[in-house]
Amino acid sequence: MSNADPPREAEEPVVVEIDGLLWKPCPGAEATAAEFEVARSLFIEAHREARWNQWLEAERAADLKAATAVMGQWTRAEPGFRHKTPQEVEEWLASWEAEYEAERAERERQRRARAAEYDEHRHQARLALVEQQSILKAQLAERTGLQEKTHFPGMEERRRAAKTAKLDADVAETEATIIALMDKVGDPETVVDVNGWLPSHRRELALTDFIYWRCDEVQRLRGEVDRLTAEVGAADRTQRRELRAQADRVRRRFDALRAMTPLQAKDMCPECFRPAGWHGWSTCGDPAFLGCGPCPAWPRWSARLHRLHEMLSSSQKHPEPAAVPKPQPLAVISSGKSIDEVVEELSRIRAEHPGAEVRRGSRNRWEIWPSENAALHSGLDR
Repeated sequence: MSNADPPREAEEPVVVEIDGLLWKPCPGAEATAAEFEVARSLFIEAHREARWNQWLEAERAADLKAATAVMGQWTRAEPGFRHKTPQEVEEWLASWEAEYEAERAERERQRRARAAEYDEHRHQARLALVEQQSILKAQLAERTGLQEKTHFPGMEERRRAAKTAKLDADVAETEATIIALMDKVGDPETVVDVNGWLPSHRRELALTDFIYWRCDEVQRLRGEVDRLTAEVGAADRTQRRELRAQADRVRRRFDALRAMTPLQAKDMCPECFRPAGWHGWSTCGDPAFLGCGPCPAWPRWSARLHRLHEMLSSSQKHPEPAAVPKPQPLAVISSGKSIDEVVEELSRIRAEHPGAEVRRGSRNRWEIWPSENAALHSGLDR
């Protein structure tokens, strides 16, 4: 550049706004603004989804590593922006922990106050109400199916009419029961359990437990699918069909759990830590074997389970008598021995068991048995 050329002004760094924040490239950055935005979105979305699908972080490890490298080439561009010092970070964490502890203490105080007002009858009435509402839903669906002939289309008309009339009576009875229970319960969301937790609180806990259970179950089923698939390939024809059927059942369960969309606390059952949508008065129609059916906390269903448990326990208390051991011969003389060896063995056996009989055994052997007369006399002596 000659002395006559005007001095060049330093180029202004590129500044982009993403989600209300300003960003600029670091010195020597090679990633463009578009690449940075894509990497940032991937990083945020992957970690958000990982709370529901915890295996995603491992599956997308390479993508996350590449996104992190791109993100490291850009920095914040607000005027006067600076990162917090280690001391400032510690102070912020201490303030956050103090605020959290204060909220936790207040929540605990409220829980204890509610627990002191626990009403067992109202609590059980709420469970019965939810159960009866599920029963009513099943009855209405069955009645609609009969009327529209989607249930048992080949049923004789007189029988269909009688069954529909019976369902009409059942629906009326269930509706009356629900009205009576609603008078006892009031607002179901205000009914606390023995520990003072409201249904909304228990749904929050249920969601957390279900997330961890589902992720563990998906990983376990993934291993089961891989194992069974390998066994199918190595099995002979007689075993292959059974293994393939077992692998298909496991795969259906795996696919159903993995494909679940994220749930919220409102979607959970507050009693058994499973999705409320899995509950219904019928245990049928669960092709993925996820355990759909009534909640075990519902009173009528709980009573059924209790009776079943008693029946099983009762059957275990009276085991079947031990089988009588199969009679065995007193001695066995195998074939292939010399005459002298046979005579010697017979002489020894006769001295030990006088009156015993020789019978033909399997594989050309001689079996020495007590004579029938000797056995009879032995039984009379006893």
